[in-house]
Formats: sequence, structure tokens, C-alpha cells
Amino acid sequence: MTPPRFLLGVVIVVWGWYTGLAWFAVPLAILLEAAPFLHVRWTFIDAHIQRIWTLCGVLFLSLAAFLALTATFATGSLAVQQFFMWMPVCYTPLVLAQSCSTAGRIDVRLLSLLARRTEERKKPAPTCTVNVAYPFALLALLGTCASNPRSPWFYLLLAVMVGWALWPLSRHRIRWAGFFVLAAFLGYAGQLGLHEAHSVLEGQVLQWFTADGGQRIDAHRTRTAIGSLLQRKSSDRIEIRVASGPGVEGMLLREASYDVYVSVPSNGTDAEQGGWYATGSDFTPEVPDADGMTWTINATSSGAQRVTVALPFQGNILLPVPNGTTQLVHLAVSSLTKNRFGSMRAGNGPNLLTYTAIYDRDGESVSAPSEKDLAVPLSESNVIQRTVKELGLMEQSPHEVMGTLEHFFRDQFQYALTPSGISRAGTTALEDFLGLSRAGHCEYFATATVLLLRAAGVPARYAVGYSVQEYSPWEGWYIVRGRHAHAWAQAYVDGAWRDFDTTPANWNVVEQSNRQGWSQLTDAWDWLAFRLASWQWPEHLTLSVVSTIGGIFLGGITALAWRRYGRKRVVDHNASGQNGADVPGRDSEFYAIERILLRSVPRRHPGESLLTWLTHVQTSGLIPGAESLRAIAMMHYRLRFQSNPLSGLEREALARECKMWIASYGGMEANERDD
Repeated sequence: MTPPRFLLGVVIVVWGWYTGLAWFAVPLAILLEAAPFLHVRWTFIDAHIQRIWTLCGVLFLSLAAFLALTATFATGSLAVQQFFMWMPVCYTPLVLAQSCSTAGRIDVRLLSLLARRTEERKKPAPTCTVNVAYPFALLALLGTCASNPRSPWFYLLLAVMVGWALWPLSRHRIRWAGFFVLAAFLGYAGQLGLHEAHSVLEGQVLQWFTADGGQRIDAHRTRTAIGSLLQRKSSDRIEIRVASGPGVEGMLLREASYDVYVSVPSNGTDAEQGGWYATGSDFTPEVPDADGMTWTINATSSGAQRVTVALPFQGNILLPVPNGTTQLVHLAVSSLTKNRFGSMRAGNGPNLLTYTAIYDRDGESVSAPSEKDLAVPLSESNVIQRTVKELGLMEQSPHEVMGTLEHFFRDQFQYALTPSGISRAGTTALEDFLGLSRAGHCEYFATATVLLLRAAGVPARYAVGYSVQEYSPWEGWYIVRGRHAHAWAQAYVDGAWRDFDTTPANWNVVEQSNRQGWSQLTDAWDWLAFRLASWQWPEHLTLSVVSTIGGIFLGGITALAWRRYGRKRVVDHNASGQNGADVPGRDSEFYAIERILLRSVPRRHPGESLLTWLTHVQTSGLIPGAESLRAIAMMHYRLRFQSNPLSGLEREALARECKMWIASYGGMEANERDD
């Protein structure tokens, strides 16, 4: 079935417009739509179509390989999206061959490896030809949808094109048009409903994960008593690597900070989990420098220290960075946003994200403290005020307060991954920690420290991230595992936010005692994956370089494939057919007539069809009896291309007509040459 006139061209132009490939789509659309008006046609034998189909397969595989190697600014889903957007390019040679061929259709047997093998075994399959314009238009529509144009006008345009394509198939067109408009309206309403349901479900799932201690850090809130950090502390998996250098061991890499703490008294059975929240934490975009990979975070301050961090990238993530970060170098991401607490979220990036953070040890001044940085919740007020009075913090300077708290937690508390479990009705988890058990993990120490600092008049915030503790000699990097996830306080002293960690120093030793026995095997596997990812994406390699390499790779594969399959010249239709006896119709007697004609008339031009050439022969008046050749040529076409195979009687008629013409007009010389 042939698509309506101009439908294929419109679909291709729309595809090029929405995918940014208009430079390719517009000339292609013009060529395909102009082909029916051109008198030049090519005769493609089966071998030619098979080679063109093989070329399409090579382009398809090359596209997949190119995206796999160069989709560094995209997640996996974005790479798939780009794959569908570019797929029509791969099959352009096939639709062009059909448009410029004399047959105007493609035999589907030539597109199937199984059918080819059947032909090779001399088991001919029934002829089945198709017009590939419709499948190509469907592929272009799929590529257009993959570009994700979020506009009701696009949906309307899509509905018009689909209706246009289906219009010739309908019988009761008025009734069909009404049903189609109704289906289009319901489809649009349905996709809006699905989009809304997806947003609600995504938000609910995020709530479930953060409520139940999911693995990811939320920049807007976290939990304390049995929170996300405690869940991560049970993992030996390597999550971050930090290049060795001065001051790296013991470094704190912050992901997020929070300013509001909310807790609920226990019901007497389980300690309620306290929650830290970040108010006014909307993220604003940062603008990269001219090279696109350097991001200046604080232009008013220049850092003197630097550290290189490498971590696997799995979508939008919060970057672990040291306090006082002023600039990020070699950060190959499409976008970077930051909130007022200094939390930085990276957009799309490579599978292995490697960057260098330049920072200032004197602290960070991303935002001045507010009243919330001095607030103590009422539920914790009694125990906090009692401890402040016990330690005499109100009479001390900020530096003295920090020293007193450091000694207080170091001398009178113990680190424990699992709290004592003692919980009194009407008390909070923090109250039990400070007044009863005096044992807990880093989230307890950080929360208590922040609230005690605030009660003493020192602005403070709660921070989460990682602590760099473990050095791998055979890797030459510091490795940061899931159990190195950490929480600490940030105190605003001397005009800057400074990290303040009161968790007992032996916390890493306690956690390392729970290390799994097979972790060395998993470490080796993780190191192999890291080295492979490093080889695929060196940090000094820019996107343009990778794109150039990928383009050369794609062009090389295409050139080799064409050299392999296009090396054999197109068989001359004026030849006797001795080098192609396995091709249908090569034993046709019409070739003898063709040789006779060539002695008196010019050869066929490249791309000129046989019927057009015979018309020129007839009008030249050089060959007597040329007017009878057209009917003979039509039977020759049927024998040659098998579009409407000749019966046995018709095959005999072709041979008889050719011999009669030669006997009448060819003379004895032609018969002698045939012998």
C-alpha cells in the first residue's frame, strides 16, 4: 500500500524539526517526494537490495556503539532516547533505493536471513513485496516522540499525521473521523492523567524511601535515630574514591546541611525518629566557565587546597565536597545547582564522575546564619538546657564551647551502631542519649552537638556526607565505603561555617570490626569496574573530542562495510548474463536483442530504465521493428524481477517472440554471434 502523497515528506520534516536534524530531514523529504516526478530510475537486482539492507544494519549497529561510547552527558534513558531519534537515519538508504527503483517496492524475502537461506537451499518462498514508506514514516514518528516535545500542539500535529496516514484505509470516513477525534481527545486526557499519576507516585515513593531509611540523601530532609546513614553504614560497598594527597585522611565530604530539627516523644516502646529539615533550600542553577567543565562556586574567595573525587554517576546526585569549596574543575555535567546551605546537585553526567574540588580550610560563607540556626525544639529544651548548665557553656566563648563539647563527648560517651534500646515513655531519643544511655552512632552525636551549640549562642547546622578514612595502597586512592557515611555539626565561628565533629574517634574501628569476609573479592571487582570506567572516560577528555572519535569510528565502520559489500560492480544489464546464472531471468533471450540494438544505437545512460531506453530507440528511427520491442521487454521484466512471474506458456512465448524478432530484423550476423 502506498502512503498518501506528501505524507512521508511532512512526517520527515516534522521529525527533523523536533529532533534538530532538519539539515538532514528537509533534503531527504524533498528527494522522496520528488522521486515520482523524475524519469530516471535504477534497476536494482536482489543482490543490490541485500547490500543496501546490510548497510542499514551496519549503520544501526554503529549508532548503538557510538551512543554507548559517547553518551557522556546523558543517563541511560537519554541514550535510548537519542537512539530512537537517530534511527530513521540508519534506514534512509533503503527507502531511497525503493523510491528510485523501477519496481517501487521491496521484496521482504531480501530482508530476512531465514528467507535468504531458504533461497540458497533452492526452496523458493512465495513472493511478497511491500512499500517500506509506511514503516519508515512510523519510525520517523517514533523518533519524533522520543524527542519528548511537551506541547499540546505537538500532540495535535501527531494526531493529524496519524489520521492522514489511516484515512485511505477507512470506508465510512465521516463516522471514522468522528471516532478518531474522540480517540485522540481521550488519548490526550489519558496521557495527562498518567503524567499526573506518575508525579504523585514518584513523590510518594520518595517519601517511602526517606521515611524508611533509603539509601539516597534528600537535600530537603533527613532522619536521625534510625535514619538513612545507619542503613548505609551496613554496607561495605565502595561508593567514592578520593585521590591521595595532604590533608585527605580524615576529611569530611559534605552532601547536604539542615537547619530545623523536629522530634516526637517516645510512646514507651520504640524511640521516635527525629528529623532534620532544610528550609528555603531551593536550588538555583550555576553557570560554568568558558570551558564548560569549570564551575566557580564562590568568586569572592580563592581556595588554596584541592582534592580529586571519583564516584559512579546514577542520575541527579548531591556532590560530596569539602567544606569551603570555591571551585569545581573537570566536572563534566550538563547542569549544576546549589542551595543556600552549599549543597550542590549535578545534572546529567558520565557513568564515572571525576572532578577536583578547590576549597578553603578557613571555612565557608555561603549564607549567613538565621534565627533558625539558633532554635532548639521545645521537645528537647529541658535536656539541652540542663546539659548547657552542667557544662557551663553560657559563660564560654564560641571556641571554648567547642572545646568543652569535644571533651564532653569524647570522655563520657561511647560509639555504638545499635543504641541501648532503653526508651522511657514521654522522652525523646536525644533525651535518652544525653541523660541515660550515653551511647549511639554519629547521628546522635551530631544532633546533640548542634542543639547544644545553639543553646550556648553559637549558630549551628546539621551536616551529612562521608568521612575519608581508608587508604588502599594497591589502588593508590582513598576508598570511601557505605559504612563511612557520617553526620557532624557545622558551627558558625569567626564569620564562617566550620565543620565540628564530636563523634568519638574510634567510630571507624568499631564499624570495621563488622566488615564482611568476602569484601576483598568485591573490592577487586569494584576496582576492575573503576579502571574500566576510567579508561572509557579519561577526565581530560572533552565531549567534542569524544564526539570526534565516535564520528571517526562510525565513518570507519561504514567505509569498511561499503568496501566489503560494494566492491563488486553493478552487473551490466547489457552483458550476456554469463556471470550471474543464479539470478532470475539471466537466461532471457531478450539479451540477444539488446546486443543487436547496441550495434546501432547508443548505450543506456547510467540510471536509465530499459523502457525509457527503448522509447529513445524507437524515436531514433534507426532500428526497424522497434515498436514491437516494448511488449517483449515487459515480459522480460516479469521474468527478470519476478514481480509477476511468467507461466510456462508465457515463458515459451517470450523465447518465441525474441527469436522471431531476431529472425526478422537481426539477420544472420546476430545468430552467428549468439552461437
